[in-house]
Amino acid sequence: MRYEFRVADVVSDALAEAFPELDHTALPDQTLFYGTVIDEAHLYGLLHRFRSLGLHVLDMRQLPESPSPPRGELPRGAGGGAVGLGKPSDRPVTRRPPPAPLLRRPALVIEHPGRHGPPAETV
Repeated sequence: MRYEFRVADVVSDALAEAFPELDHTALPDQTLFYGTVIDEAHLYGLLHRFRSLGLHVLDMRQLPESPSPPRGELPRGAGGGAVGLGKPSDRPVTRRPPPAPLLRRPALVIEHPGRHGPPAETV
C-alpha cells in the first residue's frame, strides 16, 4: 500500500532522514512524505515516529498503487501549489475534525439484591 503524509511546516533533510522508507518533498509551510507502507503495524509505527519527533500530521491518505516518483517530484494528484501541478481547486482537500474529548463513563452502580437500607453503592 502506498501512503502520503502531509506534515505541518517544512521538515529539514536531517529530520526527514528519520523516515528512510519514505520520499519527501518540501512545499510552502508543509512537507509531503510518501511511499510504500508494508502493513498496518508499519503505518502505526510511522504515525508514532512522526508524533515522537514533534511533527504534526495534517493529512494522511492511501495513494493508488504505482511506481515511486523520482525524488523531488510529487506523486500524481498531490498538488500543493508547486509549479506545473495544476490549480489548487484541482487538488482534493481533506480536513479532519479535531478529535473528540474523552468522556468519563458513568459510575457503575452495584445493587445488593434483598437488602433494604441505604442506597446502592457507587464505584
